Amino acid sequence: MAEQRLIDTRFLDALASSEPTPGGGSAAALAGAIAAGLVSMVCQLTLGQARFAAVEEEIRQVLSRSEELRVRLTMLAEEDMAVYGAFAQAQRMPRRTEEERKQRAERMRAALVECTLVPMRVAEACRELLSLCPLVVEKGNPAAVTDVGVAALLAEAALRGAGLQVLVNLKWLKDPAFVAEQMGRLQSIQEGTAQLKEDVVAAVEGVLQGQ
Repeated sequence: MAEQRLIDTRFLDALASSEPTPGGGSAAALAGAIAAGLVSMVCQLTLGQARFAAVEEEIRQVLSRSEELRVRLTMLAEEDMAVYGAFAQAQRMPRRTEEERKQRAERMRAALVECTLVPMRVAEACRELLSLCPLVVEKGNPAAVTDVGVAALLAEAALRGAGLQVLVNLKWLKDPAFVAEQMGRLQSIQEGTAQLKEDVVAAVEGVLQGQ
């Protein structure tokens, strides 16, 4: 009997295909979910050990939130595929008459709004996940500190990748007020994240050098 593989490659196979979904938005969300899983793992390796008893409640709270974010980001990967599918379907609508063209344009606009908001939610979730990392580096099990570093790197990359998806969809929308609002929202999410990631990596390296 063949050994069962832990990694299901169907998503990666689909990603590597010529099909439009999954794409960059779903990949960013999945990268964020992986990062959340790493944070959760380090928390799990910290809880229940006597030497970390003083920080157990803080770590338990982080674990609760990282698991919520892992589930959320996994769902957002699925949502990203669904909303792009709706946009592609709208593009294929007939446009022979003025009424058909109007209905098509309305459907495309509604789908593009969702195609913008889903990766925005991915970016928000990754920002929150990244903000959990400093505490886990400081108070989590140092034997797994490199996993927090990987989580921070993935979370920041996922955040930036999701941001690119937001920007490309905003370019299609002819709604200046919505575009300006979402640009401001994205800038707020991204502000300081690159430095936060660097700070986490530096803290991880500091722990390693002190071991």
